[in-house]
Amino acid sequence: MLRVSVIIMLVGLCGALGVSHYLDRLYATTRPTAPDPSSGRVYVHQVRGGSDVYVTHAEHWAVFGSFSGGLLLATFGGLLFERERRKADGGA
Repeated sequence: MLRVSVIIMLVGLCGALGVSHYLDRLYATTRPTAPDPSSGRVYVHQVRGGSDVYVTHAEHWAVFGSFSGGLLLATFGGLLFERERRKADGGA
C-alpha cells in the first residue's frame, strides 16, 4: 500500500505542477488576447509575465481542474502514505 500511496502522490504532483503549467504555456501562446464571443472565448486567463488571454469555459476548467485536482490527489496520497507508514511502525 505504500507504493500505491507514492504513485498517487506522484500522479497528483504531475497533474498540479506539470499538466497545469503545460496548459498555461499553451494557452499563453495560442489563445487570443481579445474576447471572441463567437467562439466562446470570453473567460480571461491571466498569464504570469504576459498579457491576458481569453479561453472557453472548458479550457478554463481544464487548467483549474488539473491544478486543484492534482493538489487534492497529492494530499490524499500523502495522508495515505503517512497512515501506512505509522501502521508499519506499529503505532496505528
